[in-house]
Amino acid sequence: MLGRRKLYGIAIATAIILGLIVSSRYLFINTTAYGELLTVTVVGNKANAYDGGTGNANLLVQVLSGRGPVKGLKRNNFIVLTMLVPPGGARVEIQDVYEYGNGIYAISVTPQKGSTWLSGDYNGQLIVKTAASIGYSLWTIERVP
Repeated sequence: MLGRRKLYGIAIATAIILGLIVSSRYLFINTTAYGELLTVTVVGNKANAYDGGTGNANLLVQVLSGRGPVKGLKRNNFIVLTMLVPPGGARVEIQDVYEYGNGIYAISVTPQKGSTWLSGDYNGQLIVKTAASIGYSLWTIERVP
């Protein structure tokens, strides 16, 4: 009888270990659903953003993969998240995306509809997504005058 208990214990331990292996593989696959991590660099420029106005500011973006510059991205490949704004300020929205070439893009942003720029810094995150890749970067538009 003791032999059966040992075998039963070994079988249970094996099942638990296999379950952990399968679970960890499943989690690994799900967290890497996009495959390659893109390198994204962003520089903010206040351009036409003035206190009380609705003109555009720009985010100059470079997107690189392990194979080089990422070309051909469109507006729906970019997500602009606004995280910090001056008191009473609003989030920004993408108005236009222009591709300069070699993985460089200019993203024109304005305050959400019905809002204006306020004097101060705006900060957030840019997410770049393709069918097989994703990348992240922080952005700042400094001191809207």
